[in-house]
Amino acid sequence: MAGIAAWADCTVTGLTDGGDHVIVLGAVVHADAADVAPLAYHARTFGTHRRAEEVVR
Repeated sequence: MAGIAAWADCTVTGLTDGGDHVIVLGAVVHADAADVAPLAYHARTFGTHRRAEEVVR
């Protein structure tokens, strides 16, 4: 997938009842990350992070 910050390929190791949903547990088999700003969710808003030294004061 082009433009993603990171990915993980997992093997399912267990399923746990979560009430109205199922929680899937997994073991990471392969993973990789790109040098891009990650997507974050905070206060009902999506955004990205910047290193503190990049922020202009």
